[in-house]
This record gives sequence, C-alpha cells and structure tokens, in this order.
Amino acid sequence: MRGIRGKGYDESEIVHGISGVGVKYQEHTRFRLITVWQFAAKWVMQFWQKIILFHQYEVLMTSEL
Repeated sequence: MRGIRGKGYDESEIVHGISGVGVKYQEHTRFRLITVWQFAAKWVMQFWQKIILFHQYEVLMTSEL
C-alpha cells in the first residue's frame, strides 16, 4: 500500500494478489464513483443556474423601482 503515499496511486500494487473478481469489483466501484460525480456536477450546475437567475431577477426588480 506504499504506492498511495509514495509515488502516487499505483493500482498494480493494490490489485496484486487479488483475484479477477476483485479487479472487476474495483472497476465497478470506479464506474459508480464517476456516475455519482457526474450526477453531483449536474445538480450543482442546475443549482447555480437557479441562483444566478434568481439574482438577475432580483436586480431587475430593484432597478425598476
């Protein structure tokens, strides 16, 4: 496990000694992490768009007064 601390993330050291099922599981978890991050990024973008739109609307309303 020294690969994580030392010269960066080295998969071959972590997977070493684990069967093919372990490698498959690792690929699956990586895929799930990517999809979770994609979902989170999408949600954050939508959230920011709503904030920006609301702020623009607020500025528009105050400038009309």
